[in-house]
Amino acid sequence: MEKTSNIGFAVVLLIAVAITTFQGSRLEKMREAERFYRWIITYANQARTGSEEKKTDADSEGPKAMDAELFKSVVEITDRVLDNVDRPLVKDDYDSNGKVWPKIVLTVKDAVNESNPDVVKERFLYQLAGSNDLAPQRKEFLTYLREKKIAAFGDPLNPSKFLDPNSGDVNLGVVFFGFRTMAANLVWLQVDKFWHQGEMHRMYPLMKTCVALDPNFIDAFLLGAWHLSFNMTAGLPDTPEKLKVFDPIHKMRIGDKERLYNYAIDFLKDGIRKNPKNYKLYFDLGFAVYETKMGDHYNAQTYLSEAIRHRHDQWVPRMLYRALQLAGHYEDALAGWEDYKAKFPDSSKDVVSRSMSTIQGLIKERDAEIEFYLADQEKALADQARKTLAEAKAASDAARAANNEAEAQKQDSAAAAATQKIEQAEAKEKEARAKGDALYAEARAIWEQMSAGESGDPFAFGRIARMDARKMIANQQYREAIGLLDYARYQSNAFWSEGSDMIIEAKQKGGIALNLSERMELARREDAKQYANEAPKQIGGRFYEYRADAWYQDDYRGQVTKPYLPTPEEFAKSKREIPELQQILNLGAVTFQIDDVWYQYTPPQAQPAAIPAAETPGHARIELPVRFTTPRAA
Repeated sequence: MEKTSNIGFAVVLLIAVAITTFQGSRLEKMREAERFYRWIITYANQARTGSEEKKTDADSEGPKAMDAELFKSVVEITDRVLDNVDRPLVKDDYDSNGKVWPKIVLTVKDAVNESNPDVVKERFLYQLAGSNDLAPQRKEFLTYLREKKIAAFGDPLNPSKFLDPNSGDVNLGVVFFGFRTMAANLVWLQVDKFWHQGEMHRMYPLMKTCVALDPNFIDAFLLGAWHLSFNMTAGLPDTPEKLKVFDPIHKMRIGDKERLYNYAIDFLKDGIRKNPKNYKLYFDLGFAVYETKMGDHYNAQTYLSEAIRHRHDQWVPRMLYRALQLAGHYEDALAGWEDYKAKFPDSSKDVVSRSMSTIQGLIKERDAEIEFYLADQEKALADQARKTLAEAKAASDAARAANNEAEAQKQDSAAAAATQKIEQAEAKEKEARAKGDALYAEARAIWEQMSAGESGDPFAFGRIARMDARKMIANQQYREAIGLLDYARYQSNAFWSEGSDMIIEAKQKGGIALNLSERMELARREDAKQYANEAPKQIGGRFYEYRADAWYQDDYRGQVTKPYLPTPEEFAKSKREIPELQQILNLGAVTFQIDDVWYQYTPPQAQPAAIPAAETPGHARIELPVRFTTPRAA
């Protein structure tokens, strides 16, 4: 009997062990799928916002991160497995090259949007991460994770990477993992102490130590980036171009000031990798660093757009609309404000109304100047036709004097055609100028309404002064324009930079001597030209690099190009739809892509005779670039 009881107990025990082993194995597989799922979510967001970790081989420490290669493999599988998104595509569904993001990136974007989450897609992504479809990639991920080759979750605890033991007061080797949060608080107290003692050079290593100990210490990321980009740079002058060096990680020339900005960017991006759902990190990176300090409107839009996708304060979208306005995306900014007004009708009515009026005025100014540009193009066509008419008449008279009636009639036909072109061009010029004058008048009415009263809007005052000064310069009233501009730039901070440039322009056109600061500014610009080709330029999210004798979009690999020779109407349309186009053309000779077409642009003064004129009948080659400025916000 006792023997039978022991056998029964052993059987029960074996069954229990088997069940426990099975459940443990199943639980481990669920944990592995959970880790893989979290990595897919995190890296997809990083790829879309550009916050994935970038290093050069020389600067890399430890094993090479394999996130990009692994995610590429995931994309190849999921593009076959996933359906297309079941909604209309919007602007941020496209990358900087105008291509739709992979299906997995769009699915993640919809699934983790805390403002309007798609629970069905989120559940599906979790199931996909644990499915047989991605089993090889999941296995690779776990291998890379053990080998510390996954960077998307943020850097693992690696004290030697963050802190030189000879320069700091904290030795991480004696800190137990169970007390990491407490240790992080103590480290931050030391950071604060250094700040108040003015020993800012000792703060950065401890900041990185602090967030290594507690990766979820959001305030440490925010305050650390604030110290780096604002407090530590407060007393630093702008770095002269000749003292800058090339930074291969950030693809830009930097000095001490710019290096601190990049430290702040990297610090916040590390925070985003470790806390991908906290809007404050995206917001500070987009608004405080990229927009306020670096004037990088594209990256500001990218991170502010991501900030509003997560649970955020009500005022956060307003900074996105401001960034869109500064970048010249007026229609997008206005649509944002209209949506904000509909959602929060009782919130900050004055701010919303003023912002919408500002954008409406800027749209009318932009459209007016495009109409004036079209009028100038028609005037040039009319002048060219008049020259042709005079030559045809002279040739006709000479042919008749030589009794060559056939040639005379041929020249008479050419003269008639030229006369018709003159009439058409003059009519179009008149129409375009009338449209421009009407739009300018509408813009002026908006600015005058905004600037009325004792507490008038300084930004609107600056715009009125700009319009009046432009007219004065066109009428060669240079001294009057200079006086108005000098007064206006002191009344409107947002107009200072453009007003100062217009003063230099007026003085140069009028033969008026420049003052010392103006001469120094022109000297700085000339000095910068010497180094202009040494670093890539980022415009609208795309990088352009100088190769041999021209600029190229960095992903150009010998694709077929066509000369960029738009008609005036085509160029005007592009100016409205692609605000960054002017910056691209200002590079000079450049190869770039619009939609799926590659263009090669050569400035008029450098165009070889072999390049044909525009093929569109009745239009000569337009003189590019035509400068339209994007005003700063108030």
